[in-house]
Amino acid sequence: MENNNRKELKNKEIWYKRWYVIYTFLFLALCFVIFLPFFISGKSFVWDTGGLNTGDGFVQHFTSAVYFGNYFRDIILNLLKSHELVIPMWDLSIGTGYDVLTSLNYYAFGDPLSIFYIFTPEKFMGYTFSFVIFLRLYLSGLFFSFFCFNFKMKKTPVIIGALCYVFCGFSLYCSIRHPFFINPMIYLPLLLLGIEKVFKGGKPYLFIIMVTISAISNFYFLYMLTIAVIIYAFIRVMYIYKEKGVFLRKLLYYFFKFLFYYIIGILLSAVIFLPVIISFFNSSRQSGQANNLTLVYNLSYYINVIKNMFAANDIGLWAFLGFNIISIICGGIIYKDKSKKGKYLKFILSICIISLLVPFFGYIMNGFSFVSNRWTFVFSFVISFISVYVMGELKNFKNNIKFINVLLGVILFLNISLTALYLYLGKDIKYFLFNYIFIFMGFVFLFLIKNRKYGIKRIYMVLLIIVLIQIPFSAYIKYSPFTLNYPKEFKSYDKLSSAINQKEFNYIKSIDEEELYRVDINNNRLNYGLINDINGLSSYFSVQNNNSVNYFFLTGQVGQATLSGNHGYDCHLISNELKGVKYFVGKNYNADLYKDYKVIKEYEDSKVYKNENALGLFYTYDSAMDENTFNSLNEYDREMAMLQSVYLDKDSIVSNDDVTSSSKTLLDLEDLMENAQYDKDKIEIKKDKIIVKEDDSDLSFNIDVNNSECYLVIDDFDLNLDSEISKDTSLKRKIRHLLYTPAKYSYMNIKIDGSEESSFRYSIKTSDNTYYFGIEDYVLNLGYYKNGLHNIKINFDEKGEYNFSDMKVVSQPMDDYDKYVNELKEDKVENFTIKGNTVSLKVNTKEDKIGVLSIPYSKGWKAYVNGKEVEILQANIDSMGIELNKGENEVVFTYCTPGLKVGAIVSLVTAFLCMIYIFINKKKRNI
Repeated sequence: MENNNRKELKNKEIWYKRWYVIYTFLFLALCFVIFLPFFISGKSFVWDTGGLNTGDGFVQHFTSAVYFGNYFRDIILNLLKSHELVIPMWDLSIGTGYDVLTSLNYYAFGDPLSIFYIFTPEKFMGYTFSFVIFLRLYLSGLFFSFFCFNFKMKKTPVIIGALCYVFCGFSLYCSIRHPFFINPMIYLPLLLLGIEKVFKGGKPYLFIIMVTISAISNFYFLYMLTIAVIIYAFIRVMYIYKEKGVFLRKLLYYFFKFLFYYIIGILLSAVIFLPVIISFFNSSRQSGQANNLTLVYNLSYYINVIKNMFAANDIGLWAFLGFNIISIICGGIIYKDKSKKGKYLKFILSICIISLLVPFFGYIMNGFSFVSNRWTFVFSFVISFISVYVMGELKNFKNNIKFINVLLGVILFLNISLTALYLYLGKDIKYFLFNYIFIFMGFVFLFLIKNRKYGIKRIYMVLLIIVLIQIPFSAYIKYSPFTLNYPKEFKSYDKLSSAINQKEFNYIKSIDEEELYRVDINNNRLNYGLINDINGLSSYFSVQNNNSVNYFFLTGQVGQATLSGNHGYDCHLISNELKGVKYFVGKNYNADLYKDYKVIKEYEDSKVYKNENALGLFYTYDSAMDENTFNSLNEYDREMAMLQSVYLDKDSIVSNDDVTSSSKTLLDLEDLMENAQYDKDKIEIKKDKIIVKEDDSDLSFNIDVNNSECYLVIDDFDLNLDSEISKDTSLKRKIRHLLYTPAKYSYMNIKIDGSEESSFRYSIKTSDNTYYFGIEDYVLNLGYYKNGLHNIKINFDEKGEYNFSDMKVVSQPMDDYDKYVNELKEDKVENFTIKGNTVSLKVNTKEDKIGVLSIPYSKGWKAYVNGKEVEILQANIDSMGIELNKGENEVVFTYCTPGLKVGAIVSLVTAFLCMIYIFINKKKRNI
């Protein structure tokens, strides 16, 4: 008997080893074929929207990977050399001085697989970045298989189902665009496997560990996974206990049991989860985004469900299918399964289908913020699992061929109808040709089921071949240079190193090693500080400091900002001064620069300027203005006001003073209507709107200005890009309009003095854009000018109605600019140092003043003056202010991530209690 058991275990071990070898081989083979367009073109998996250094893959994911590696290597090297453990919790190069953990948690600091970045030198990071993406995909299929094997499913169907899951539309699109989007595909099967272990009377360790990892990795997807887990557990309790008459009692029992385990997992993750949650609830995301919830989707969305059923293309609002034809057929077969398992599987599948088609479910799964279907990886998991189940029971479904014939016939009819419609409208139909190939493969599948003379093993081999053929074809609809040519949007390996070490920034670092300054750039580079390891102004992270974002809103600089990012302070002279800008990199910049900015280096396509009168990161005020004074000012006057007096929301030791407003209106709306030059066939100006009749249309006007920065000020700006259709419009155009999904934003490009290059570029969003934030008063920079007559051309990317209540051109004279700057620099700052989490300096004030440190205000900071802790005031909207008494002041600021210490204590105590429980449990078993 014992020998038989050993033999059985050995055979099982051999069986699993063979399965791993086969799965690994097929995975690698498919990866080679699928990503061949990337390999041939030398492209990495770093998405970059065509080499512009603006894609999320480059500015967020890849640069975070590089930063993560450098961060931990620096900690280790410092420990080895100086024998000091210094863990920086904030960094001046992240935004304008953001928290490290909470800013980068989404992209690297919560992902266990980021450990590979620590051991990778910067120049090889592109290869490791791509390898980790492959690893994520591999693990998602592997753990999906573990889940299937838990139900004793057959190995060949499991391999087929795993490959369908790994290479679904969601993963083929997202894995290389937003790599961390694949992490929930890894975690989901392990979470469900953990639930199954508990149902079988096993230990909850796997479930608790996966909750912990999910919470550490990304709370956004933790939310979706939690909903999926709740639904799954509910259905499993119903499946096991409903017929036994104890459903409600068991439901309550398991609800509290899993809730307890879930809480343990969250408590174990508290060291990271708590700081990130605190940061999120204090971030700009909580200011609210546009609610795009509607009763139904646009018609084009439902058409894309058919069109992209098999392709790795976005249906709309982050919904993806890209399913294999085998999965589609198996999903249909399950509706004819009258078994107990089939009943519950079709119930789960129905939930997924309804959730895909009704916007409200996308709204729920996205945290009740706006409609987004990033949850569709769950749909892929469900239909892949159903495929494994159905293939394992094929012999029982041979009598259901008629129903599946009807299903395939309906899919074929819909594709033929849409093909005819697209031909009538003159639209591209090549994507439907792929669909016909896949549908034909489906009929082959049905033929095999119907003909009983074929053995099940032979059928499995044919199904595997169909899957191995269709997956690359589905990917090539997106990846091939003959279709959408997705690889063109990605960075080449040979350009990654130069992209994170741009020559202008390297030059600045070589001549100024103090790093107590900031650098501005004019060409809309997101996260350029993080990318180049220099102190910049731009930021682009899912969680942003709310005070920093408010600065843009309250000064009207909303054309360059969103709730998740900004391009800096729009080259505004005063904002840059208040933020400590010492260097400026101008690329195709045609406006003048203020007299204090001198050229110190010229390149073929750019110039580096130095601000000879830079204010620095710390300065002092002898007067303040209160909230009422600040709010009474126009947005375009508030920067000049903050150069004169510090804006505080409470009383302080300095008196409140009136501020001087010197702005002038150069052109009001009537002047613009009379004097602007434009093609009347393309543009029409009214008292409350500009109607742009064609894309890429221009409007220009002249301004006569002297030593001033100029702005286009637009009040109550509202963009409508959904054109109306008149009754006499042709049928073809009416159909086109019905299927048309209006653009959600338009760019306004500012071109100066005849230049074809844009000096400023502004993104204007419609009110139903998911990134619309409700601020409607815009101050668009037209540039600083020393003197003379200048021509300003405004280019509108999209046709539509640009509505407003008022529009004018305003100048902000800089006659007193130097005087105000020098007054702020009157008290000399000495021994200014930044080391780890401490900022220290000395300043001798001639009277009681407010000292301002131009680093974003956060509750994580503490301040000490001459050894005594003092209150940190919120100054100038987003900076930190402290009261300084007359005389010598030694100032120290220290930072600790809010919630980190409490979270660490909670995690340690929970871990300790868990270890005690495990130890006692083991001892009991041994007794």
